[in-house]
Amino acid sequence: MTIFDMHCHLQDTRLKPLLDDVFERALRAGVKGFLNCSTEQNDWEDVLDIALTRLNVIPAFGVHPWYLGNLADDWEMVLESYLNRVPSLVGEIGLDREKDPGNLDMQEEIFIKQLEIAVKQGLPVNIHCRKAWDRLLHLAKPYRKKLAGMIIHSYSGTIDLIKPLLELNAYFSFSLSLTRPRNTRVQKTVCAVPIDRLVFETDSPDIPPYKDGKVDYKVPNEPANILLGLQKAADMRGVPVEELAEQAWSNSIRLLKPYLPKQELSK
Repeated sequence: MTIFDMHCHLQDTRLKPLLDDVFERALRAGVKGFLNCSTEQNDWEDVLDIALTRLNVIPAFGVHPWYLGNLADDWEMVLESYLNRVPSLVGEIGLDREKDPGNLDMQEEIFIKQLEIAVKQGLPVNIHCRKAWDRLLHLAKPYRKKLAGMIIHSYSGTIDLIKPLLELNAYFSFSLSLTRPRNTRVQKTVCAVPIDRLVFETDSPDIPPYKDGKVDYKVPNEPANILLGLQKAADMRGVPVEELAEQAWSNSIRLLKPYLPKQELSK
C-alpha cells in the first residue's frame, strides 16, 4: 500500500527529536507522503526546515484559531514570504467555537485574511473547524470559485454538510478518531463522503488511535498509525483496505500535485 498522511505536525516537540525513527516506521507502513501543517507563526521555520530536509514532505503555513495571540504585526507579509520559499499550502487555519468561542470575531478576521492570501497565491487551504460550520460556509462562500482546493482536517461534521462543502471544492480528511468505538457519527460519515473526495490523516502527535482496547494519550501519535484509520474506514465501506488506500492516494496526489516537492513522490 502507498499512503499519504494528509495532516500531521512533525515539528511538534513531542515528535521532532524522534523524526528519524518516526519516518522509518512510517515508510515501513507504506506512508510515502506527508502534509506537515503549522499551527502558529512561531513554528513556521521548523516546518520549512523539515520540508527542506526530509523527502516527500509538503509544508503548510498558517495560523490555527487557538494561537492568534502569538502573531507579529507583520504576520501576513511573513506568511507570504514562507509560502513563496517552497511549494506549500495555507494551513492549518480555521474556526473553533468549542475551545475558545469568546474570540470568534478575531478568528473570523484572521481566517478571511488567510483565505485571501491562499487565493492570491493560488493555493489550497487546510481547515480546522469545530462547532462553527455555519460560519465556515458563510465566510468561505465568496471564495468558492477562487480557491484551489480545501482540505477539511479531521472531519467531524454531519452528513448534511457534505454537499455544501463539496460546492467549496472540499476534500474530507479523516483522522484516527475513526478508530474509537464510540465515534459512530464519524464512522457513518466516512461512508457518505464521495470516494473521490476521501483522504486520511493522523494529526500526529495528536488524536491517538484506539488500540489494544484503549486510547493511550501518553504515547505521541505518529504517521505509521494511519493504517488503523484506513482499515476502519475500509471495514465500514465494505471494501479491501488496499483498494481504499489506492483511491485515497490518488485523491491526495490529484489535489497536491502542483505543490509536490521537486523530488517526485513515487510508489
